[in-house]
Amino acid sequence: MPGHSDNGPMTTSIDLIILAGGTGSRMGGIDKGLIPLAGKPAVQQLATRLLREGDQLIISANRRQDDYRALGATVVADQRPGQGPLAGLLAAISVCRHDWQLVIPCDMPWLPVAVRDKLLADASAHGVSVLHDGSRQQPLCLALDARQQRASLSAYLDSGRRSAHGWLAEVGAHPCPVEADSKLAFVNLNTPDDLPR
Repeated sequence: MPGHSDNGPMTTSIDLIILAGGTGSRMGGIDKGLIPLAGKPAVQQLATRLLREGDQLIISANRRQDDYRALGATVVADQRPGQGPLAGLLAAISVCRHDWQLVIPCDMPWLPVAVRDKLLADASAHGVSVLHDGSRQQPLCLALDARQQRASLSAYLDSGRRSAHGWLAEVGAHPCPVEADSKLAFVNLNTPDDLPR
């Protein structure tokens, strides 16, 4: 695969897709991607750690798009409103520039840097790779050649299904274990009670 070596991580540029299209209903309607954490919006925390020179930052967002563009991102809205994060991924595929994509949700702002290289290297061997945090699969943290998966993703949504777990099982996504030193690494920001942590 281009940019991948058996002795190291993939070195080619990628599209980093951050899924921020949710309504934030459990967070009181707050746009989770723009929650300030240590002085930066959550999506910027992710981009600062996971973007490298030459990468394209794509944010799937249905609200406050100008705020996301101000962070230097290409911003796309769902073309299938109400169909969940997979619809956001499908919309993002249309503006991808690179062969490989790293997809992450905006509400896991402390993901370890190792997620990038491990998921991409695993995807280069298996096609689609999904993060396993040691306790469970994180279905919105994945790496893939998204354009190769566009047809299967579109067909899955056309059938009325929305589950990320279900689609990943259908395409045979490979679970990729990633360890982290911090308990915060895989925390989801779902409710206001999660923020003090």
